[in-house]
Amino acid sequence: MIIAIAVILTYWPISLCVASVKWDAINISIPWRYYIAGSLQDFSLPLWYPNQNLGFAQYIDPQSWYWPSWILSIFGYTNLTFHLEYVIHLVVAAVGVYHFSLYKRISRSSSITIAIVYSLTGFFIGHAQHLGWIVSAAWTPIVILQFIKFTNTFSYKHLLGTSLSLYLLTTGGYWGFIVSVYYFLVIVFLYRLYLLLTVETDYQAKVGIFIKRSLLLVFLNVLTTSLVLYSVLSNINLIERGQLDLEQLLYGSLYPVDFLSFFAPIATYVESFSFWKGDISLINVFIGTFSILIIIYSLLFNFKLFKKHWKLTLLIAFSFVLAMGESLPIRKVFALYVPLFDFFRFPSLYRMFAIIGISLLLGHCIDHITSWRLFSKFLIYAVGSYVIGIITIVAIHYEELITFISQITLKPSEMSLEFLFIIQFFMSIALLLLYLLVTKMAGTINKSTLLKAFLLAEIMFVSQLMFPHTVVDIRQNPLDIFSKIKIIEYDNTKNRLDKITLNDVEKLSREHVKYGLNKATYMGVVSYWAYTPYQFKGYTELENDSLIEYIKNKPFVYVSDDNEAVQSDYYSIETTVDSNRFGFIVQNMRDKPLKLNLSQNYHFGWHCYVNNERVCISRSNISLMSIELPSGRSDVQFIFKPDYIHILFVLSVLCFLFQLFFYFKI
Repeated sequence: MIIAIAVILTYWPISLCVASVKWDAINISIPWRYYIAGSLQDFSLPLWYPNQNLGFAQYIDPQSWYWPSWILSIFGYTNLTFHLEYVIHLVVAAVGVYHFSLYKRISRSSSITIAIVYSLTGFFIGHAQHLGWIVSAAWTPIVILQFIKFTNTFSYKHLLGTSLSLYLLTTGGYWGFIVSVYYFLVIVFLYRLYLLLTVETDYQAKVGIFIKRSLLLVFLNVLTTSLVLYSVLSNINLIERGQLDLEQLLYGSLYPVDFLSFFAPIATYVESFSFWKGDISLINVFIGTFSILIIIYSLLFNFKLFKKHWKLTLLIAFSFVLAMGESLPIRKVFALYVPLFDFFRFPSLYRMFAIIGISLLLGHCIDHITSWRLFSKFLIYAVGSYVIGIITIVAIHYEELITFISQITLKPSEMSLEFLFIIQFFMSIALLLLYLLVTKMAGTINKSTLLKAFLLAEIMFVSQLMFPHTVVDIRQNPLDIFSKIKIIEYDNTKNRLDKITLNDVEKLSREHVKYGLNKATYMGVVSYWAYTPYQFKGYTELENDSLIEYIKNKPFVYVSDDNEAVQSDYYSIETTVDSNRFGFIVQNMRDKPLKLNLSQNYHFGWHCYVNNERVCISRSNISLMSIELPSGRSDVQFIFKPDYIHILFVLSVLCFLFQLFFYFKI
């Protein structure tokens, strides 16, 4: 409860809907979930998303099957729902680290402290726009904790806990985290098996139980995620986001200069690519000045603590090595030789694993500060280091600072980089001096409690400074934005898709919806454009061909003869659009067959029925669909129903509920 309250209050601009998330949250995550919510309200599975890039098989994306998001979507999905989902996962992340730290025998007060710290790090604030990354950071500690408990106890409860949390990570998280966590679990399994064979007594019986139950875990996990596995594997060659070249794989690396955000997070306000080199979301590793100083102190004066917890130290070091994809060769080697590492970008994502390790190591360091007198002296030296840093910056950038100060602005995003570093260093000096003064005057007050209070106060305060200048827009009120999502009744377009061109639909959506880039989603109309990380290779080919202009100037559905559009005097169309289905009543007034063209991407999951008889769908216009239309009146139904999906959905649901029931019963 303490953790949840602390997280909710610290993130008050989001939790109280005072400010809005922005960027990818508005342009990708919210429209996707808005579409999924609409499908669920129609009692349909979210299979085909017609509103972006002339249609996409949404079921391919694992996040389409994320249960917590479905539950929140019962009454529809808006930007307010997104805020709620974001804050819930912040709390889940903090609670996960709290239980992990207790398992690592860290004191309860220190566990609460590092749990709150973890959820307030630069990773969570910087990636507020990337809900998949937030979900990954929430479930990863829980997955690892459950699996470690399972390898130590072989218990069915922790086996089920691992399987359930793995499912939530797999369906809600980002691909890079999912692949990495599975590899991590394999390493833990092999290490535990090695210990059983070399250290444990009566190892034969234990090894047998361990292997059998591990195989059961694999079996349950495959059953539960069978829908996701089949959806991805059967479509992987169709989508543009397939195998990437090395340059693309290393995009979004962490650079050595980014480690300065440990000590000066507000300096990341300035999106100076000549200095930071990376995107503002990917460079922030802030975990608190006190946190880093405590760890440095322990490294210098209590090194045996690092030897004792060498696994955490190794996790931190190796994670940062992987994160520095362009600067160090390890990520390149993994991309070339380790399966599945060539399917995701952003090496900087590995800083999340490092932050988990740092958080747990911080708890041990707080609990094992051997000399408070020595620690106070160390902080005095830290103050001196910050003073030297300020003097150095002023000496090197004196003229630039004078010029800037003469034109001083109160907008941090417009401040010079050097000035922000100086402000941050002054803040750190003031905080450290205040802590030293309070400890001097406190007398009998527990110094450990005082340190934790200052640590939390600092990271909460700095979080408030980072919110407005990262991915939270304080100028936009979510309630006001929601009112701008004008969902209009568009009888003149939805039911007359044979009359209005795709270009006209695009103009209409831009006119009526003033929110985000994927406006067509909110209107429920077909669009040839979208801001999305996924699209079909065939559509990309069409988009790069001159034929796309011809398609844009045609209606969503039209009739042609020998590739020439037929005048509407010779046919009529009545249209119905439902989830995963397009229906047309077509009157072909000619005495010969014509071609009915549908501006939706061809996919093997489409089935077409003309007068209740299944007909062959032809691939036309590079990536789109057409059928032969007989003379006279025809009832045409395009239904998107990929094979096995509904069976696998039922199997996945039943397996998940079965495991959930026995997890709480055991």
